Amino acid sequence: MPKVSIGMPVYNGQNFVGQAIESILSQTFRDFELVINDNTSSDATSDICREYAAHDPRISYHRHASNIGPAPNFNDVFLRTGGEYFKWAAHDDIIEPSYLEEAVAVLDREADAVLCTSRVRVIDEDGNVCDDYDGTEAYFDVNDVVKRFENVIAFHRTRQYEIFSVIRRSALVKTNLIGSYKTGDGVLLADLSLRGRFVQIPERLFLPRRHATQSQMHIKNARSYSEWFDPANRQRLIMMPYWRVLGELRKVVGLSDLSSDLKAKCRKKIVRQGLNTWRQLRGDIRRVPAQLIRKSLSSFAPLPQRDDKNSEKQN
Repeated sequence: MPKVSIGMPVYNGQNFVGQAIESILSQTFRDFELVINDNTSSDATSDICREYAAHDPRISYHRHASNIGPAPNFNDVFLRTGGEYFKWAAHDDIIEPSYLEEAVAVLDREADAVLCTSRVRVIDEDGNVCDDYDGTEAYFDVNDVVKRFENVIAFHRTRQYEIFSVIRRSALVKTNLIGSYKTGDGVLLADLSLRGRFVQIPERLFLPRRHATQSQMHIKNARSYSEWFDPANRQRLIMMPYWRVLGELRKVVGLSDLSSDLKAKCRKKIVRQGLNTWRQLRGDIRRVPAQLIRKSLSSFAPLPQRDDKNSEKQN
């Protein structure tokens, strides 16, 4: 079994998937496997990935029979791997050659760390630097578990680049992975924060890409975000995404190995986070009547069209 497993969920990624794979194959750390999960791409993604898999035994390619949505695809690719450390890799991001080597060295050295990543440098579709992102540096090297949890949930609505860290499998396997709801990745990070420290490499070795074809660029609201995350959510009668996040955070705290005192302190942080997002929570409640009306109207079958000519013949 390789030391590091890398899971790449992909859907219609022909523009960048080759560059992402090349950046992985260029790593100075060589003991890894790359598992690619194709969510029924309709472009050239399949051909590109199959070509790489045919020439490197460390790469395996799987294609779903139907589009299961990003969250289930992320989780499924993890379950196909078995390395001591695991990393999700987006099809349009790049990592510098020393990324894996440095992250693995940190996790090997620091047993209380559950994940390690580098600082972030955002690039555009042409590979040009857009931004040096430091938005979630409060996550890292925090020994106090309650403070660490508080910092993570405070940033749960920002870009969750840390989901693409190198993560200790023994910690990740104890979680529910990425939930099929808005900010499911943020809740997973909150869960991991209860299990150990987050460590950051000071160099900018992780280069996420920002481009116009990203799916999230076209998401209009919290409900559509949840439906994009998992198509099964389209069947839900009522969806209250902001309340759902608070409820899921309470679950991860309740299921953690923390003492009763620490759990109580973490629950207080969740309440405070709810107070900080009261407008969004109020919006969830206000949208319930409209959701009920829409569902009720959709339940009525359309009346059959009258065929006047056929009616005349029958008479």
